[in-house]
Amino acid sequence: MFAAPVAAGARAEHRAAIVVEDTGGTKVNCVPFTGSSITGLQLLQRGGFTLGVNVSSIGTAVCSLNGTGCASTSNCFCLYPLFWGYWTRAPNATSWTFAQAGAQARKVTDGSTDAWVWGRGSSGPKPPNVSFKHACASASGVPSGSKKPSSNYAAFGAFVGAMVIVGGGLAFRRSKRSR
Repeated sequence: MFAAPVAAGARAEHRAAIVVEDTGGTKVNCVPFTGSSITGLQLLQRGGFTLGVNVSSIGTAVCSLNGTGCASTSNCFCLYPLFWGYWTRAPNATSWTFAQAGAQARKVTDGSTDAWVWGRGSSGPKPPNVSFKHACASASGVPSGSKKPSSNYAAFGAFVGAMVIVGGGLAFRRSKRSR
């Protein structure tokens, strides 16, 4: 997964983590943002997930994430008792809280973590224990849900050295043969 880029010329001053767990596994992203806060819905949208939502006078309901959930956005609880449970974790908190308001009303600040979990349960399916620190551990800007580029320069140097030796050996053999 890739987080949406920050607008050109803007500097990402803040980050928040987003965790999505469905039948296909857990996806975690660190999302940069400017300003003092964004909504939980903006965090989810910027986290790189495909969303199906229902916007009504009482708020925005998440019907599907990455194809899991209700295909129709007219009924986000079409598969009840299965549903998308929304959980939040304040900066520096160690436990999840089942959201008491929708993602559109949630104020996400620097260091916050939100989770969306597909499943069943009276207070919603519980998320995995993924912290902001784990999700946003990389300062490189590479979302934690994606693979970081390798920085094993010693191995690369050894490879280049071996290629120089092999190339030199081949050149030496050719020069001996042409005499």
